[in-house]
Amino acid sequence: LVTNPSFGILGYAIALITSSALCIFISMGALEKTLKKRLNVRDIFIKPLLCCVFMVFILSRSFQPLVNMDIPKILCVGSTLLLGMSGYLALAMTLGIDIRNTKNR
Repeated sequence: LVTNPSFGILGYAIALITSSALCIFISMGALEKTLKKRLNVRDIFIKPLLCCVFMVFILSRSFQPLVNMDIPKILCVGSTLLLGMSGYLALAMTLGIDIRNTKNR
């Protein structure tokens, strides 16, 4: 993908994401084999990915209206991040993702 000039940087990004995903799945298989335990892919990947997509949606919808209200950009970025993180945490708690410190268990 990288050597084909028509793909350019998009080809590099696709190749990087694909190889990273392949490495993750190979590592997951090795972990399952070593631990002799089946890992729950839904709880490890799907739920956090859904929360991230929701956070990106909030970020994309809230930044521009704040900028249009002539609020200083640093306040726009800070409030948008606060809204995004709040949305992430709210959805994570709704989906049952454990966000507490796990060292004390």
